[in-house]
Amino acid sequence: MNVMSEVNVAVNELVAMPFSGSVAITKGRPAKIEEYDAKRDAIVFLFDPARNPSPKLSLVDGSGSGKKILLMDGRVVLQIVNAGQMTLADINMVEAPLHT
Repeated sequence: MNVMSEVNVAVNELVAMPFSGSVAITKGRPAKIEEYDAKRDAIVFLFDPARNPSPKLSLVDGSGSGKKILLMDGRVVLQIVNAGQMTLADINMVEAPLHT
């Protein structure tokens, strides 16, 4: 598996709690978060600085469906359902060496 990045969804009320869900993003296969709740969840985008020291993220609307699409360096990496009000500021980027 060629892991490009990883997205973790955590319950933000319990800071010490481990991530409740994790989705690996592989080359050519965007991940999907289907049960996002802005009041309860936080998205942490882990990236490997050895592979991409400064990924450029952008967030676009999914054609009025309430879905957001996250792009990294112009490539679709993640679809987030029920995220109509989400902005890039809601996504926490963290450098972390990823194992492949």
